[in-house]
Amino acid sequence: MPLTRLTYWSTRRIPPQDGFKAIKQILQASIRNNARDGVTGYMVFDDRVFAQILEGEEAVVARTYARIGADPRHGDLILLDRTTEPRRAFPNWAMGATLWLDDLKEVMARQGMSSLEPDRLGPRGVLAVALALHAREVARQPGLRPSA
Repeated sequence: MPLTRLTYWSTRRIPPQDGFKAIKQILQASIRNNARDGVTGYMVFDDRVFAQILEGEEAVVARTYARIGADPRHGDLILLDRTTEPRRAFPNWAMGATLWLDDLKEVMARQGMSSLEPDRLGPRGVLAVALALHAREVARQPGLRPSA
């Protein structure tokens, strides 16, 4: 059955002193909600922006995106792409992310960038960065299931 893949980015509106704690709360809520709703995906972030890929049934992905848009920790949501895909890029991950910012910097350097710039990367670039970070997480933690 075809599924929807939605890629967006937003401005991170989290005070610096709340950064790590707030990111963990977002991830925990995303994992809980997405597992319940059959949504999978990956979140990439730095100290300025979030970029996220959501995958699932079209109506459910739309509701998830609307919920994110109402979250005050996200500002200025920009939809990069909404496509119909034959399969998930992150089938085993209700919401993946890396908390290793050095990994993000290294992956971004391979893209010729010094920071996360989702508008410049575009949806395919965001997906490539997410897949590269995901592969590092799987390699770092034996027992994690890879995407595909």
